[in-house]
Parts: sequence; structure tokens; C-alpha cells
Amino acid sequence: MLMLTDICTGSPDYGFSASGKVAGRYRFARITDIDPLGRLKKNDAKFVDSDGGKILKENDVMIARTGTQVGKAYLYDPKDGELVFASFLIRFHLDPKKVVPAFIKYYMLSNAYKKWAEKTSSGSTRNGLNIETLSKMPVPELTTEKQKEIVRILDSLYHALSIQEDMISLLEQYVQDVFDYKSRELQFKGKLKELFILRTENKQNEEGGTIPIFNSGGISEYARTSTNVKESVIIPRSGTLGNLFYVDIPFAAGTTVFYTEMKKEKTGLFVYHTLKNYDFKKLDSGTVIPGINSDTIYQLPCMIPDNKWLHDFNCIAYPAYNKIASLKKKKEKIIEYISSTLAFYFG
Repeated sequence: MLMLTDICTGSPDYGFSASGKVAGRYRFARITDIDPLGRLKKNDAKFVDSDGGKILKENDVMIARTGTQVGKAYLYDPKDGELVFASFLIRFHLDPKKVVPAFIKYYMLSNAYKKWAEKTSSGSTRNGLNIETLSKMPVPELTTEKQKEIVRILDSLYHALSIQEDMISLLEQYVQDVFDYKSRELQFKGKLKELFILRTENKQNEEGGTIPIFNSGGISEYARTSTNVKESVIIPRSGTLGNLFYVDIPFAAGTTVFYTEMKKEKTGLFVYHTLKNYDFKKLDSGTVIPGINSDTIYQLPCMIPDNKWLHDFNCIAYPAYNKIASLKKKKEKIIEYISSTLAFYFG
């Protein structure tokens, strides 16, 4: 049986113990910076001034050793810039003479690997992974050509996914630019409480559910029933405070978010782009866990649009978001292809 240690060079090591800051010389790569597809997230970055000898290099793979995301992995991409990896991660140096590094990246996204990581970590004393256990991680024994074939297929899907995501970001930024430009025309100042009512639901996973449940980190689980709100903005009230979500599909709200009930029809996108101009992390009123209360949100100052302004903005914004909705469906379909491809090759 081939093990991870058999395809690596040098000695694996633990990450740098430090507290990330909003600015610094090196980006600090943490467990929470890895997205479900093994990529480095672009938002909510933290930094450190010292590298601690823990700068990632090409062909390095870092693996979460503890926590709810134990086993999550990221293969360093030089395009992500200089990265110092954090202490709850373990680094292995893949040997390109023995394995195609991206093949291991994709294998570690598979259900087969996740089941191994879950079983191995739950069987340990502290419900985690260490260098010894990860070194013994079983690795599929495939020829180099077969590895390259799998990488080519998945790379092409990831490229297609990136195109959809870039188009979504460009359209959202376009609408934000239009909003910011037109906002200079607004005269009447008010407060957010004049635009919407904040609601909570505390929905939890329901077997057989198809309605997405939003929490502060995004869609977390699924429910069988939804709110009666047709258009809303999901606002974090605890946990990850930097995320906002505009929704115009059936949804449910989890324990860590507010959702808005608009006081006037067709104001959802105005509210969403208004809220995007606030730094919600600076509104943190939590103690141990970051949090925001409803009164703080209600009292935030904002511009109140008249009917003509709102009509002109909506004529631009809603068609753009209809296109975004179409792109998101394509994105979801590509992610399904990625999942089925991983299952086909790795189980």
C-alpha cells in the first residue's frame, strides 16, 4: 500500500503560531481560508509580519490537523502569493518525481479521503490528525499518465468554474459601481430601520429538505419549508460578520443570521448594495463570539431613494442579477460535475 510519506520529500512540519492581523508582510493561511474545493479564499485575509520559517513553497500541501474541518487540504499555488501557514495545519512536501501534486490535491477532495480522515481523527485521543497518522494516509496507486489524465479533466472543470465566478463578480461590481455613482444624487438621509424589518428564524437541518438554510458562513444545511419572504438580504448576527447574501429564491434562516423583510417592494438590491458599504466587523458587539444586535443595524445611517431614483437603479440592477442567477446555476452544475468526477475516480 502506498502512503503519503512515500511520495514526499523532506520532513513534514507544523505551522506558525501567531495571531493574524489586518495588515502585514505575509498573508497568514488558516484552516478557515480554505474553501470546500481546496482553494484559498480571497476575502477575510489575515497577515503576519514574520514568517517563522513557515513560508509555503511549490508542491507543498497543508492539511488541517484539528477542529470541525480536520483533514481539509490545500495545495500551494504560487499565484496566491507568499503564504505563511498557521499552527493548526501540517505541511508535507510532495515530490513531483514520485507523484503529480495536483492529483493528490484532487484525491484529498474525494469522499474516500474524507471518510479516512474522519475515521482516523475520531479514533485519536484528541479527535485530530498528527504527522504520524497523516504520513500513513493511503494514496491511490495509479500510473503517472493516469494521474495526469485525471488532473487534466478536473483542471478543465475548475477553469470553467473560475470563469463563472469571475463573471458573477464582475456583474456584482458593475451594479455596485452604478449604485455608488447614482447615490450621489440622493438627498434625503435616514436610517436603515426605515427600509426593512429584521427577522430571525433559527432553522435547522430537516431530512429530505431542499430549501437552503443560510447561516453567517453561507448555505449550511437544507430545510423542508421556507420563509414567506420573496426578496431578502441575509445579514450575519454572530460568527462570520463579513458575509452578506442577497436572495430572491425560497430560503430559510439559521441561528447566526438576520433576514430582512422589506417595507417596500423592489428595494432588495438597493438595501443589499447599501449594506455592502458598511464594515460589519467594526460593529461587533460580541464578547467571545463576534456578534451584531438588531438595534445597531437599525440605527445605521443611509440614503432613502425616491421612486424615480429607485426605478432607474432597478432597471439596471435587476437584469444584471437575473444574469447572475443564471451564472450561479451554471456554477452549481459545474460543481456537481466536479463531485461526480471525484466520485468516479476515487469513490
